[in-house]
Amino acid sequence: MSLRILIAAAIASVSAPAQAERTVRVELVGGAPFAASELVAALRLRLPQAGHAVDVHVLAESDAVSVEVDGTTREVALAGRAGGDAARLVALAVVDLALDDLAVAPIEPEHSRPITVALLGSATAWSGLLAGATAELAYVRGNALGVIEVGADRYVTSDLHITEGRIRIAAGTRFGWVDVRGGLVLAPLFVSDGTGDQTLLVGAGASVRVRVPITAGVRFVVAAGVDAFATRTTYVREGMTPITTPWLAQTLSAGMEITP
Repeated sequence: MSLRILIAAAIASVSAPAQAERTVRVELVGGAPFAASELVAALRLRLPQAGHAVDVHVLAESDAVSVEVDGTTREVALAGRAGGDAARLVALAVVDLALDDLAVAPIEPEHSRPITVALLGSATAWSGLLAGATAELAYVRGNALGVIEVGADRYVTSDLHITEGRIRIAAGTRFGWVDVRGGLVLAPLFVSDGTGDQTLLVGAGASVRVRVPITAGVRFVVAAGVDAFATRTTYVREGMTPITTPWLAQTLSAGMEITP
């Protein structure tokens, strides 16, 4: 037996088991300009030896082929190539579709992380100005969200000491950086002058906010909204009418939002 035959037999004995570790099956439909065996050979050079079986379906078209692997299809233009040259080009597309090892893990969409927390400073316009802060907790599912906001404002343009609490229970939709929200508003009022007073305003509110990313989990938020109340309260002191709560109150807020 010649030395050349012995070397060929040794190579075959080593390489054959490695090739058999991964099953590659090719089905050609139509007049593809290469043989199934040519595509199998090209794939074996490019696929890792170990791994799940790869089934490739190739549908020949005019000057291209449609390649389907595991339910995913890709068009490959052959530009006149035939034989092994065409098979190698198609093999590149198959490897791209078939290899789990080469798949890049998708970046988790922001809205798939369900909880966000925000703290905002706010200014509310009545007949004068209220200033305060709001904390909120939002739960996001897809593009839909539910929100609970709790805040407090102090009337800063009157010598009558009024503190407004604020609770919003809202639902809305998130479009990328933008939220649109609407829901119930409860606004308890506390007056500390004289004998004092407490009352509750009930209404509904709507807002739009823009959420600008700073880092992966932190966003700068600017929001504008309006609250409509079902009742009004007038406060009189020494024959004067310093404050009547409004039917409509406009609010502007800014702050930070984080994803825990």
